[in-house]
Amino acid sequence: MPIGPNPERYNKPSLRQQSKFHLENSSLVLFRLLNYDTAEMIAGHEHATKMFKIFSNFINQHMAQHYLMAVWDKETIALVFTLDKKPTNDDIDVIQTKTMEMDELDIQLQFQVGILDFKDTNCLNLSEILVLADTALGKARKLGLKIYNFDYDLIQRLSNRMRILTALKASLVTRDEFFLVLQPKVELATAKPVGFEALLRWKMKDGSLCPPSDFVPIAEASGLSLELSEMVLAKTIEVIQRLRREGYALPVSFNLANSDVVSPIIFKEIYRSIDEHDIDAALIEVEITETQATEDYAVINPILRTLINKGVSISIDDFGTGYSSLTQLAELAATTIKLDQKFVNDLSVKSNDKALHIVQMIARLSERFGFNLIAEGVETEEQRQLLLENGYEYAQGYFFAKPMPLDELLVWLRSSAT
Repeated sequence: MPIGPNPERYNKPSLRQQSKFHLENSSLVLFRLLNYDTAEMIAGHEHATKMFKIFSNFINQHMAQHYLMAVWDKETIALVFTLDKKPTNDDIDVIQTKTMEMDELDIQLQFQVGILDFKDTNCLNLSEILVLADTALGKARKLGLKIYNFDYDLIQRLSNRMRILTALKASLVTRDEFFLVLQPKVELATAKPVGFEALLRWKMKDGSLCPPSDFVPIAEASGLSLELSEMVLAKTIEVIQRLRREGYALPVSFNLANSDVVSPIIFKEIYRSIDEHDIDAALIEVEITETQATEDYAVINPILRTLINKGVSISIDDFGTGYSSLTQLAELAATTIKLDQKFVNDLSVKSNDKALHIVQMIARLSERFGFNLIAEGVETEEQRQLLLENGYEYAQGYFFAKPMPLDELLVWLRSSAT
């Protein structure tokens, strides 16, 4: 919320009226009362409001060097100091030990403090600064920190996340900026394609590519991941249809975001897509990570089993990096496991005995429990040979082909057939 003075008690200019020079020589200090919601729930709204008022007066009294004070939210007071009068951590430590009087009793209220120097936020407008300060203080609360100094790097990271989130919301309206690239999955012995993995890419309005590692976690944290998953599914169906028209009946896999694995919406959408577009279910493959499969095991296993019964393939990505038990593995609703590329990379290390043992063990497990097996991240002939020697039939990686847009993939398919 915009910051400004309490008109009943302060006759000073608001923060928005300060000059740029003045702000760059000032600090924003937030004092957030802890356990406000608990007090409100137990003792009622009037008691909590009274407690906050006493807290506000206490902070105003002991931090009298500020030149601006405002109520930030129902549990937070904001003070602005010039840099030379900004309270030190020692100053704050002292007042955190003091008591205040409420209903003729001396009480010690717990509070958290966040300190931000405006000179560290030159690239941001005031509204962004205020949102970021509040977000950072919330992060500090989760970390259990009583005094938190907002540093420049944190502000830049949060600012970048806000920029991406704003752009993501706008881009999801039209979906025009999103596209899929496809990486072939091949037979190790012949390099003949046996399927593809669809990977989402986002070309922002300024022409830059935003990595999935940047925007997917933000989408999950802000409740937008389901929209992304539905879009990826729709675009995957379009790829399958185009490949089919071009004479290639090969399965295409897509990845589900962490938060969507247990969502019934996306699975209903898969069923609808199969029926509405008259697609062979065997051409669709859903990829989830081993961690996802094991953390939500009891919930997701029946859902995945239903998909398999429908004819859809289920692939466990990054296998070997999670913590699945043998019991879970024996009953895991999956058709394929994918050896994580870390173990493939380690095969190229001079002393690779440990990696080789893991590769062999996973091959034996897949054979024992009836899973198809594919190795990720194959980049060298040495890795290909070692995998072949240890029972692997399928792989994907830059040694065979990079992820590419559909038109480029079709060219690759025609050339690989000759």
